[in-house]
Amino acid sequence: GWGSGTILGLFGAAVVILLVWGFFELRVSQPLVDLRTTARRQVLFTNLASIAVGFAMFAMSLVIPQILQLPEATGYGLGQSLLAAGLVMAPSGLVMMALAPVSAAVTKAKGPKVTLMIGALIVAAGYGLNIVLMDEVWHFILVSCVIGAGIGFTYGSMPALIMGAVPASETGAANSLNTLMRSIGTSVASAVAGVILAQMTTTFGGTALPSEDGFKAVLAIGVGAALLAFVVASFIPRQRPLAAAGEAPATAAKTPPSASPDGTGAPAVTTAAASVGATADASAPSASVTLPGPRKPLDLATVQGDGRDGGWDDGWDDGASGIPVRGYVRGAESAPVSGAAVTLISLEGRQLGRAVAQGDGSYGVQAPGAGSYVLIAAADGYQPQASTVVVADAPVTYDVLLSGTSGLAGVVRSADSGVRVAGAVVIVTDVRGDVLATGETDAMGEFTVSDLVPGTVTLAVNSPKHRPMALPVEVGGAGATRVEVELQPGAHVRGTVRGAGAPLSDARVTLVDAAGNVVATTTTGIDGAYAFSDLDSGEYTVMATGYPPKATGVTVSGGGVDDHDIELAHEGAPL
Repeated sequence: GWGSGTILGLFGAAVVILLVWGFFELRVSQPLVDLRTTARRQVLFTNLASIAVGFAMFAMSLVIPQILQLPEATGYGLGQSLLAAGLVMAPSGLVMMALAPVSAAVTKAKGPKVTLMIGALIVAAGYGLNIVLMDEVWHFILVSCVIGAGIGFTYGSMPALIMGAVPASETGAANSLNTLMRSIGTSVASAVAGVILAQMTTTFGGTALPSEDGFKAVLAIGVGAALLAFVVASFIPRQRPLAAAGEAPATAAKTPPSASPDGTGAPAVTTAAASVGATADASAPSASVTLPGPRKPLDLATVQGDGRDGGWDDGWDDGASGIPVRGYVRGAESAPVSGAAVTLISLEGRQLGRAVAQGDGSYGVQAPGAGSYVLIAAADGYQPQASTVVVADAPVTYDVLLSGTSGLAGVVRSADSGVRVAGAVVIVTDVRGDVLATGETDAMGEFTVSDLVPGTVTLAVNSPKHRPMALPVEVGGAGATRVEVELQPGAHVRGTVRGAGAPLSDARVTLVDAAGNVVATTTTGIDGAYAFSDLDSGEYTVMATGYPPKATGVTVSGGGVDDHDIELAHEGAPL
């Protein structure tokens, strides 16, 4: 029970481990989770709201399928099949996707905090509706769609709240912790609902089943959890939206018209599309946005930052206004591309910001306001990448993937005959052993691997009738590096070990070459079979033990498969 020494001891051990872990995380230079960041008000209350939302989400999954499948004779069950119950729940996912643009529009106009609060209210309304609508299948379809809409609003806003409050280098850990908080909510929901449904039962056909009141109690708790999420979300600091036309900040009014961020005399005020994602044109609504003040001269140390706070240093003044655009520049297999030049330009071609990717591939630039921009990333040995980035009134995370400009091409042949090998598997790995590309040779034995970066790679080739081969290759700076691979033939020896006419299992089979060296050993299975592969041409001796040993000679020809069966018997037994 809950009062047993084991349970209480485990609770105490969990508390001690948590405290020790927290003490350790606060004192290492690169913690798994930055607890100081999670203590920020916006992150803390978002995580607390996530627990309540996770609870409210999972309560639906615990109640609706059971009511749908309970027999109609209970008075509240609908007698549906498992398939029908699944189909009833399916529309909720479609509603989440359909309302994604609406959620984005609310986030753009009012901020992610308001979106989270609206979603929590919708979830509470859905559970309240389910308490009174439990008689027909369409009731549950309606309720699941309402709850799904609310969940879509809440889950879509949480990452924006988290990423807007932490440095981009910590967004991965912060979002992972937020996901964990949701999982805690769903786990608690499962436990609480299980206890309630196990305690509030009714007898049907001699079997105890959850009662209607039990289901309604779980739904009522779902209402409470959603309302709790609403209350907690109300304590999240709200981000101030950008000033609209005619409401420019007072600091903007003090900026001389001739002042410009780059000192070129260009106007300091530009026009950004007010409708995020829409194409800017003369008839589109617009917002007057003030660009940051004069920029400090940039040097390499400023762009790369000091590396002590894990934050972003994109070269703007600390007091400058703007919306951060952050992310990572990565190459093949998500390897960071340090030193990559990242430039943010307007749709009209004006440069708005520039940064150099740090050692971990991270970059950060500032957008002057909401709208669509073009982000360009370039690095030596990679193909330049241009992408359209849509910015709302919250920080944006956008990762860039660069492809290499080099490649490999070649042909695979058999070493003994010179015949090209079709269907051979070609694998390219980097110096760390990470796989960069895989493929097969065509009917002519040729292969091509593209999008590689200059440097040393390992080329491994494998074919069923040949021995595997790996060789280092230096990829050139541009174009495809030509490689020719010759595979040595790999012979196979296989057979069955028998005794008294029946297959013998667990017999030890040893393969010895002509010089007396042990090449390989194996043990037969239930069917008495054994096999040796990837053998050079030559003469071998196959020995089987377990019964009195018997040795026979065998001659292997390259490229073929020779059967060699062995008969074993105890002394005096007929063969």
